[in-house]
Amino acid sequence: MSDKCHYITVKGVGRVLIPGCMGVAVSGDMDYCTCNAPPTPQEEIERLKKENKRLRAEIKRLKDLLY
Repeated sequence: MSDKCHYITVKGVGRVLIPGCMGVAVSGDMDYCTCNAPPTPQEEIERLKKENKRLRAEIKRLKDLLY
């Protein structure tokens, strides 16, 4: 995944940090980025697959308790 923060150049303004987290704004170092970037579609698919697997296992465990 690319850096969560990045700079854009705005005519008449100069470089602007997007989205502008404090760690990068103060240090100028992208390694200090603390932004919560949205997950990529592939990351979200993987997260949902894991959650689906976990929920199916819980349903099976609960059914086994009943029978």
